[in-house]
Amino acid sequence: MGKKFIVLSLLLLCCIAALAQHKQIRFEYEVLSLPATTMYVESVIYTQLNKSCVGTFMHDNKIDSIDLKDGINTAFFNYLKFNLPQNNAGPAIMLKITKINVNEVKTSAFDSLHILLVLEFYKADSVGFSKIYTAEYNNNISNRAGIKGYESMIRVGLTKCLVDFIATKALAKTTTTNHDGINTGPEYKAISTNKIPKEILFTGSFMQGTNANGFDISLYRWPEADSGGWRFPGTIFFENLTINPSAFDHSGYLADKINYGLIGVSVFKNLSTSIYLNLSGLMIIGSEELTDTFEFTSYNLVVGGEATEGIYYVSKAQFGVVFGIAAYEKVLNSVIYKNDIGFKIEAGLKL
Repeated sequence: MGKKFIVLSLLLLCCIAALAQHKQIRFEYEVLSLPATTMYVESVIYTQLNKSCVGTFMHDNKIDSIDLKDGINTAFFNYLKFNLPQNNAGPAIMLKITKINVNEVKTSAFDSLHILLVLEFYKADSVGFSKIYTAEYNNNISNRAGIKGYESMIRVGLTKCLVDFIATKALAKTTTTNHDGINTGPEYKAISTNKIPKEILFTGSFMQGTNANGFDISLYRWPEADSGGWRFPGTIFFENLTINPSAFDHSGYLADKINYGLIGVSVFKNLSTSIYLNLSGLMIIGSEELTDTFEFTSYNLVVGGEATEGIYYVSKAQFGVVFGIAAYEKVLNSVIYKNDIGFKIEAGLKL
């Protein structure tokens, strides 16, 4: 059983590595020379299913995708937050990315990049947010920096749109809520909530430990990543384990039924396009029902802790697959099931 488990784990890791072949870029933070402004960015909205892809490039006679690390929403938001006032005293704006696409343009003379970036700016009003400006950056630039040129070009386009918006002084103008337009349509309702819908990871795991084996079902509420690439999902776990018969040898007991819940922290750190390191620290609280050799039943309070360390593939698309492999360690005050060390293979869907 142990050898089969190791072989299966290695095959899963190879599959994860194969799925992760994408080029990834990350914004370089720089201080921008912007016109004076008191506005601050409250949120960035990007509604496409693929929230990371910003374009394509040619490589070995095939087209590969270019992904923005941490996702487009988070990368743009953190970059703007870095360059705009942080005291939240001025007017709040919301930025919606309507189009973003960067592609290589090859000619006989030189290689260049073409970018199309369309942004919509929204201003907070008495009932939510109203659209007040649309900025577009559509340009070709000679590219001698390879993949790095994509990141630079996106920053140039974002900065140009931001400068144009500030220069129009659209924030100073009085906005009128059009109840037949954006403020009553589904687009406005999604934007006025000031939240990007969070995705759900629904997974099941096969668990193999030294003292017990079984399965668990997990539900993660998948949030946007912070500036460091960390995600802190809300998580619910359900476990069903069968204690190995050898654990009852010389114990004086025939059966041990344990029911417990887990509560704690499970965090994901983005390592590459769709690969994450997972670390969890969970508290175990429950009870056990013991039956001894005289068929007498007793009950005990069970408390303990569980830690897991794993590598996961999470599809960057809004709907996709999830694979993972992790090690876990448990310590409990149970009479029979006192501790365990093992592995689990996890698979599921991102919804």
